[in-house]
Amino acid sequence: MNPPNRRIYSWVQLAARGPNGEDIRGNFVQLGNKKAVVDWWRQFPDRGAAHTMCVFAEPTHRARYVAPLYFHVRSEHGIEAARRGVLETYESVCCTLDCRPDSPQFYFDGEGGFDLVVPFETFDAFYSPYMFTLYAQLAAAMDSLKEYAVDRHIYSRDHLWQLPGSRCTEQGLYKVHLGSEEQMKLSCEEILAIAASPQSEEPCHPEGPDKFPPWRYKRAIQEVARKARAAPNAARSPIATATYRHHVFRP
Repeated sequence: MNPPNRRIYSWVQLAARGPNGEDIRGNFVQLGNKKAVVDWWRQFPDRGAAHTMCVFAEPTHRARYVAPLYFHVRSEHGIEAARRGVLETYESVCCTLDCRPDSPQFYFDGEGGFDLVVPFETFDAFYSPYMFTLYAQLAAAMDSLKEYAVDRHIYSRDHLWQLPGSRCTEQGLYKVHLGSEEQMKLSCEEILAIAASPQSEEPCHPEGPDKFPPWRYKRAIQEVARKARAAPNAARSPIATATYRHHVFRP
């Protein structure tokens, strides 16, 4: 039996980039409809095939939604610094959520950066207007500033998830999923070699939540909401101190 939130939140909207750079929006499809997603990827392999990062309760943007916990890590010092950055972010996320080591998923974005994604089923996400505020604060807390950057400006209902196997430019590398051992053990040259060819496989979604992440997610959302009521303007700011994640998610 699928967990309740997997049944409630199941709709994403397909998207791509047109030949002149314009946004193309496709149909809403259910996240588990792999054929529809793969067919869309095959239609736009070199033009940023994507779908909404948010997963909606109904096939409309007016519906409530959840989203995985996601981070994008890049570095002006090159791919190796970005790789170190996403591994440090991974360690912080595992400690923060107290999740299984195999729950967060790694992706090379094809442009020298990395994505880290924790499926929403892992922490049994529920709709909250403070969800993206929390995510942005966590990203700010994990940002190295000197060595690598964790993007704080990708947290909105309109953010798109580029599909593995697609690429942003016709001459660029492909976005690829990497297993945790691959992310940790492969050299940057080996990762670039993998990204030279398209791969459309995505990891399987978990069948249910981990033991501790749902409690920590709920507590963190409640803390953000409490601060929002106490100081509305400050609470919605994505700026946070480096100790924020430990304060909000403390045992």
